[in-house]
Amino acid sequence: MGGVRDNSRGWVTAAIMLAACSLLIVVGVYVMGPASAPGDGESRASQADSEGLQRVIEAAETLRLQGEAEKSEAVLREAISDYADKQDAHIALGELLIDKASVVSENSAAQDTLAQAYECYERALSIGPRTADLEFIAGTLATKIDRWERALEHYAAAQALDDRDPKYPLYLAQVQLKFNRLAEAKANLVRTASLDPSIAAAWGTLAEVALRENAAESAIELIAKARTIEPGKTVWRLIEARSLKRLNKPQEALQVLVGLNDSEKLDVGVLAVIGECYDMLDQPAPVADLYVKATRLNPSDGQLALDASRWLRRAGRVQEAIENAERAAMLGVSGAREMVRELKGE
Repeated sequence: MGGVRDNSRGWVTAAIMLAACSLLIVVGVYVMGPASAPGDGESRASQADSEGLQRVIEAAETLRLQGEAEKSEAVLREAISDYADKQDAHIALGELLIDKASVVSENSAAQDTLAQAYECYERALSIGPRTADLEFIAGTLATKIDRWERALEHYAAAQALDDRDPKYPLYLAQVQLKFNRLAEAKANLVRTASLDPSIAAAWGTLAEVALRENAAESAIELIAKARTIEPGKTVWRLIEARSLKRLNKPQEALQVLVGLNDSEKLDVGVLAVIGECYDMLDQPAPVADLYVKATRLNPSDGQLALDASRWLRRAGRVQEAIENAERAAMLGVSGAREMVRELKGE
């Protein structure tokens, strides 16, 4: 006899990874519970109800795998109406909506779909049982739709339910950092590292906390651990460079970033640190070159054009500075028109 999915771990787990800034759906198979002995009429009715829902979910999954996502969604939306008090119905629709959001091209439509998915998980949690997995998925969905206070609650609940999984304190710490709750974030990052020392993000984020606390020497020690685990990751190089810059070592900071490829160097965050280091060395020309490359790759980024204009002026390349300032003004960037007038001596 078939049964509902095992509520401890059996449903398809939707793992939404923030570090990658994308939705990853880990699709498993439905776990069929053991046959249960018939009891009274109410128990038999409940069992039949659960088996009916399971068949609906399996039918919806078949449609999805056949490329009939809209029909699959319609089936599951009807299921949450017919089986409103069944947790699995809401989870199944939530999973499908996460999958749908990952392929939606328009950001506003994706956000709306994720908001609907979050509602499904909230409903599933209210029905129960509340599990760490469900709280974690709900928390990560909450971050995707900018409901950060709810994300704090869900991640804290996940950790309370399972204090052995290192991802729960790790994700909780990331949200606590957003609220600048440094002491709480640090405690959770230490907990993550103690549970699994191989998680680079624990050490790297601890380094970021140390920087915020103006403890650059500690940040250097911590980021070294992250870089040992993930030597090629740009964000760890960037934190190390920022730490060295904080210690008034701009040349060493630039050496950390020199190994990055052009696309990595032209990231806005990396560009800013490179610019600050060359500024400390009073060498504007290399930064101006990088900003020119960046504006060519991103011609519709007005703020980038204005920043390029400022570095070009410092490097003595006035005509190029005017051209970039004019483009920034055309794109409506605040302060760009004033920059054009200054450069033209008006």
